[in-house]
Amino acid sequence: MLDPIGVGLLLSLPKGGGWWDVVWVTLLAVFALIALAGAAEGWLLAKTNGAERLLLLVGGLLLVYPKALYDTIGFGLLIMAVILQLLRRRTARRGAAA
Repeated sequence: MLDPIGVGLLLSLPKGGGWWDVVWVTLLAVFALIALAGAAEGWLLAKTNGAERLLLLVGGLLLVYPKALYDTIGFGLLIMAVILQLLRRRTARRGAAA
């Protein structure tokens, strides 16, 4: 994390911060790592296509920067990639059942 409050990842309370800050920064780091790993490996819930990989990469990078707007956009892109994968899986199941 690029935020001074990111010291919370070391389980040390930042100046002027509380345990909620530690939990929040830890969750952001986890989601950023999930997104970046999915983009690097090409696999999230299933094999990713190019668009999903791009969503994961940009979303993961945005989650690293300590701005509320970037966090919101990053989460949105990660959720969008997950929804696209779920829709593809659902379509593939319907096609296999028919």
